[in-house]
Amino acid sequence: MAIDDDDFEDDDELELFEDYEDGEIGYVRFLQAHGVERTCARCGAPFRGMPDYGHCNACADAIEAGHPVD
Repeated sequence: MAIDDDDFEDDDELELFEDYEDGEIGYVRFLQAHGVERTCARCGAPFRGMPDYGHCNACADAIEAGHPVD
């Protein structure tokens, strides 16, 4: 069964991202335009991320590698 791109029209974040170029540069530009200043819940460092992100990249990588969240 083929997946039609129209199945994803309700995803607002996906539609916003489609306005930017593909790849890492596109993601960086998307984050610059839509990101907010946050404080990491694990280490307390300030970072710029999407409103639903709770950890900086370093802590997110550590958590994914199996290190404790706290």
